Amino acid sequence: MYNLGVYVYSLEGALLASSEISVETLLYEGCTDSTACNFNPAATDDDGSCVGTLECGSDEVTVLLTLQTEMWGGEVSFILSDDNGVLAEGQGLNDYDVAYASFCLSDSAGCLELDMIDSFGDGWNGASLEVSIPDLGVSLGTFSLEEGYHQTVSFGLECETQIVETEGCTDPYAFNYDPYATVDRS
Repeated sequence: MYNLGVYVYSLEGALLASSEISVETLLYEGCTDSTACNFNPAATDDDGSCVGTLECGSDEVTVLLTLQTEMWGGEVSFILSDDNGVLAEGQGLNDYDVAYASFCLSDSAGCLELDMIDSFGDGWNGASLEVSIPDLGVSLGTFSLEEGYHQTVSFGLECETQIVETEGCTDPYAFNYDPYATVDRS
């Protein structure tokens, strides 16, 4: 509990009234479970966002995905995969929200591919997806779709981050238009 002084002054600077009020500890929402991937030591009130600790194998690490949406959060979605298939997928449900996902990644997984998708076609409007390995204190990157319906990025610990080009028809007036195409196949 804290005691705060409240003072009211006139325009000339004369003290008109004063009082002292008591307030409970200010609440800071976040994950308060110290074993969770997204534990926040500054949080004083658990907001239900904790992502449980996975039981990964001895040759695996826990990867945490943090999706931060902005305006039009419901348009945002992603698929993260490796050579063996989909590792995680998700979407924004609300504007100005944070969503978490985690999975175990083999240390021999190689490069990862992130498909960023916007259902309206105007990009993620400031939303971002951070991919990190909390146990190692490593961020594999923070990604955002600046414009369009779709973009694929290849990245990883042992990989150079690069945009993956997708061939197809980029003319929105053509009958075979592909909103996911980044390079016109002429």
